[in-house]
Amino acid sequence: MPTSAVLTHAATNCDALRRLSVAMDVTQQRLEALAAAGQLAHDITDQRRRAAESEAKVRAIERAQATTEFDLDGKMISANDNFPRSTGYSLREIVGQHHSMFCSPDHIRSAEYRAIWIQATYNPIVDLTGKPVRIVKYAFGVTEQVQLTENVTGQISRWNCAAKSSR
Repeated sequence: MPTSAVLTHAATNCDALRRLSVAMDVTQQRLEALAAAGQLAHDITDQRRRAAESEAKVRAIERAQATTEFDLDGKMISANDNFPRSTGYSLREIVGQHHSMFCSPDHIRSAEYRAIWIQATYNPIVDLTGKPVRIVKYAFGVTEQVQLTENVTGQISRWNCAAKSSR
């Protein structure tokens, strides 16, 4: 084969290889884009699953416990349905009020006072920068348990006094 024919054939093959290489690069880019889209879809699905799971946990807490939210000054912003049931106050009576309304000395001495016992935790809610924006209190009523304990303690005390006086 003459040299010019070999060179033409090599140039043609080189050109074909370049086109094939470009096509392979485009295919590779498309595959990478599809993989990234698949990963993105997986990430979004995973985020949605985690968000749904977190929401379900919050709903479970809301069903099980009395929950109220306060602003950073201690004023009540909201409460779930369990909170008024546990305390005997309506939402209208507590929203906008400072949480100290449940334990102020004047209120305790008033005719409106109701002895309420709760076991609670106060938890800060933070924004994306980590700055506290409000407080959530998760609580459950233990008034009945406290009253039962007081009754049992009183009964035991009476038994002890009776036993001492019979000696």
